[in-house]
Amino acid sequence: EKIRRMLMASYKMRRRSDLLNDIASRTRRADEETLASLKNYGILLDVPFYCCIIQFSNDLIHLAKTAETFAGVHQIKDEILNELNGIKGCVTWEYHEGMGLICYFDGLDFIKSSRKIGQRISSIVEKFGLGLEYNIGIGEPAFDLPGFVKSVQQAREAVQAAKCEVMKQQGQMLYYRDMGILQLLSGN
Repeated sequence: EKIRRMLMASYKMRRRSDLLNDIASRTRRADEETLASLKNYGILLDVPFYCCIIQFSNDLIHLAKTAETFAGVHQIKDEILNELNGIKGCVTWEYHEGMGLICYFDGLDFIKSSRKIGQRISSIVEKFGLGLEYNIGIGEPAFDLPGFVKSVQQAREAVQAAKCEVMKQQGQMLYYRDMGILQLLSGN
């Protein structure tokens, strides 16, 4: 029974990840069917939220040394995603280049909410004790499906900027709004 539940949870995570990645990459239309699918997974995009992207540097190399197999790498990633999914007010998915979170907040204090979530993400990742290097990008608040696409893109650009040598620091959390000149270079 436990194995069946784990397989179902993993299947649901993969399906949710496929759906969110398709929306973020604009390969799935923003229509009623898409909104119904999102609601089916408990994802609401009509309340205040923001997106975070967590990207690991050389994660497969580090994880492969620990896990010794490709299946082990995915098991570790799944465990991290499951832990992150336990953060109250957040929905996680396996993003193309790392992990994504949709974080809901009261609409008033985005910075306070996101700092708290960033600390929680760091404690979860570091809890695994794998010595993973990671950065967190945080997009602007959004309130609808087009806002989700934009917030994911902003979070992705912020995490890419956090990886540059000038800013490189373990567990660096960078807000899109704080990218400064890097916003111009990213094209937004």
